[in-house]
Amino acid sequence: MNWVDGDVYKYAFGSLSEVEERCASMCESLIIYDEDPEDSRYMGRFYEKLGSERVKEIYNTLKEFIDENCQIVRDTYRDGEGVSYNGIAWR
Repeated sequence: MNWVDGDVYKYAFGSLSEVEERCASMCESLIIYDEDPEDSRYMGRFYEKLGSERVKEIYNTLKEFIDENCQIVRDTYRDGEGVSYNGIAWR
């Protein structure tokens, strides 16, 4: 498996502001775990700082990039408490 080394969003976007990078990083996690950004308690600050349209643009651009270039691998690791983690690899 050719695992992604680092953050996928860095491949999907040119330059982003610091807050956009943090938003993209959070969006990446949400995509990997099939969570909706509008339902995530972690996204509120990004909606406040960037606005709904920009957050949606970042999320959708990243989701499209991941769908075309990567595969999400479920249950790549399980910790001692039984929590499983997902990973992301290049297609």
